[in-house]
Amino acid sequence: MVMQADQSTESRTLRSPEAAQYIGMSDSWLRQTRMFGRSDGPPFRRMGARTVRYLRSELDQWLERRCSATGSAQPNPEPEASALRRSQVPRRVQKGRHRAAR
Repeated sequence: MVMQADQSTESRTLRSPEAAQYIGMSDSWLRQTRMFGRSDGPPFRRMGARTVRYLRSELDQWLERRCSATGSAQPNPEPEASALRRSQVPRRVQKGRHRAAR
């Protein structure tokens, strides 16, 4: 007998990529908080051996706590690749610059 999930519960839960977008963090960051047992990530539910879900109401509560702790209106998202400093981005070697001496 196959049991169907309650649609009201289904609409309140988010998969990891959806939850990451909802809170403004990367899916990788959420995965790391789960795998390493970090306490700074939002609470999650294990629905099976590999299935993880987040309740929207718990994400809202987590965001409220996080925003009130930092004193800002928005959570501090991870820096995007475009926000990296120039020194962190590898430079390409220009053609003809490093010729051997004759």
